[in-house]
Amino acid sequence: MIETETVLSPKDCLQIRNELCHQKELWKKRSDQFPFYTLGAASYLDARKEAQTYYRRSALESPLLRQNFGDLYEKLQIVLNRYLGAPTTLDHEQAPPGFHLYFSHPVFETPIADVHFDRQHHWLSWEHPDEIEWSNPISFTLPLALPEHGGGIHLWELEYDAFVSLDLPEQKKAFTETAPTYHGYQLGQLAIHSGHRLHQIAPGLRLGPNDERITLQGHALQRRGTWQLYW
Repeated sequence: MIETETVLSPKDCLQIRNELCHQKELWKKRSDQFPFYTLGAASYLDARKEAQTYYRRSALESPLLRQNFGDLYEKLQIVLNRYLGAPTTLDHEQAPPGFHLYFSHPVFETPIADVHFDRQHHWLSWEHPDEIEWSNPISFTLPLALPEHGGGIHLWELEYDAFVSLDLPEQKKAFTETAPTYHGYQLGQLAIHSGHRLHQIAPGLRLGPNDERITLQGHALQRRGTWQLYW
């Protein structure tokens, strides 16, 4: 369900984490109650109500991301090019992969994150949409800092196409009768999945006051043999 590829060393992760913290004034606070931030335009958040919010944020933040984290994107693309067996691009149609930044809070030990399929690409505007392979996306997470007792993702053996073909009572039954599988992240190890399997950020475990969960997040769609990376 999850495949992993090495992108960074633990030392590399620490350097990028420190660079992110030096740019704290650029972070977007995503909760009034909890220490959850992003850096970069996130389609699942910013395009939820209207796509223009996403594109306005991208216009402001994407140039800074490309300037400050160009080496990281290059390393990411080298690994994904090999993994996918095809070229990738960070063109300017959509925002590039961006960052989740979670800091210690008791609420993050509870399952508050959405259980979802990644369908946010349908909220965006794409050139030549008929050329995109919509049924074959990928989503990925690259951990840069993790809590002492780890962090990861829950995945259910429930695929989007099969799940949405069920009526609501059948969906509830399938969900309650299917236990998720936990996949633990490792620093610098890119975790890749389709995004079309039901999933959720796994709650933290015994979070300490200085624990952090910082990750690079992104998705990709293929068009005319090239995978476009975005968030």
